[in-house]
Amino acid sequence: MLAAGVVERGHVHATLGEVLTGRRAGRGSAEAITLFDSTGMGLQDVAAAAEIYRRACATDIGTRLVVN
Repeated sequence: MLAAGVVERGHVHATLGEVLTGRRAGRGSAEAITLFDSTGMGLQDVAAAAEIYRRACATDIGTRLVVN
């Protein structure tokens, strides 16, 4: 996105790692827009999925799927 000129460096609030570790806050309201570019390392995708799953379980939200 940066290389394509769609987003400028000043638009970047935090990296995924900074948000997941709590070093930077994520969006502050439901009206805020989050743009996530997941191209790159698969490890980031796994980390994001694990944190989303952890938070969903902790707050009892979402739909649990059981695969037989």
